[in-house]
Amino acid sequence: MKNKGFNLVELMVSIVILGIVLAMSLPAFGRFVHTWRLKGSADQLSTALRTARSAAVMKHTNAVFQIDLNRNEYFFYEDLNGNGSRESAEYRSATYELANGISFQGLTLPSAIITFGPKGNTSSSGTITLQDLGSRTRAVRIFGGTGTISLD
Repeated sequence: MKNKGFNLVELMVSIVILGIVLAMSLPAFGRFVHTWRLKGSADQLSTALRTARSAAVMKHTNAVFQIDLNRNEYFFYEDLNGNGSRESAEYRSATYELANGISFQGLTLPSAIITFGPKGNTSSSGTITLQDLGSRTRAVRIFGGTGTISLD
């Protein structure tokens, strides 16, 4: 009668080979996770900027987008009376936080406050750069005049 299956030595060799392959792939997987978080944070930031711009156009009002560089957070509100500050009756978005390990690396805008006008335009022009723990960066660019947002 012939035995089918693996013997103990074959099983141990297979487990050792699997362990070596897994150990070799862990650094690459870590880089993938950091890159994925960075891309996701940049996508979320550009989407929030586009949402603020869209709200300004749809409601024919100003939308003020604020970035807190120290807390790695941002939000926007609809400035219905155009005074540049938020009153209790004016809509405020949720506060968005950057993913763990992601931070604001640089800001070439005149300030951390961007105001989109009723036509979606803005006088602010510049780049918001995000960075992960591995020093990889992604940039969100805002074009003054048109208010167009692009992801670099």
